[in-house]
Amino acid sequence: MAGTNAAVLERQAVQVPSPSDSWAMGITRKASRLLRHGPFGVLVKIQEDRRTTLQRLVDLLNELGIEPFSPESVKRYQEAMLKSARVGRPYPTFIRWERTSIDEYRRSVPESVLAKATAIREEVPSARLLVEWLNEDPFLIVKVPGAEYYVEVWGEPEFQDLNW
Repeated sequence: MAGTNAAVLERQAVQVPSPSDSWAMGITRKASRLLRHGPFGVLVKIQEDRRTTLQRLVDLLNELGIEPFSPESVKRYQEAMLKSARVGRPYPTFIRWERTSIDEYRRSVPESVLAKATAIREEVPSARLLVEWLNEDPFLIVKVPGAEYYVEVWGEPEFQDLNW
């Protein structure tokens, strides 16, 4: 399997996604400011805190030179790996990608991946660090409210980033 799916994964520059409904956010902020309406104020504060956390994460990933994998390429890769894992099975089996927090993941993690995870945790403590895997090639995922990034994958030699 080594090398057959490696070319499917593509990295992309990271940026803060635009709010899904900027018009509603504008009305919410305006109502909070002009009407001093409590629930709107709380909602605006929560959304602004999330936006700040997301911006800190994006700034850090850019500063560290980490370009996450594009969601589309991860999806294609994972579908190909699932298909490959099911080939040759004499009976239908339930195979799926597993996901857990990095602190609960019990397999080995390369030092370069641990270094990235540590840098992210130090600068954005509220970010969730997850590992998603099938049989091999686990992904390191960073998740904050409003965004999720697949930042690293390991297991096959061509995935190792020895320069980081």
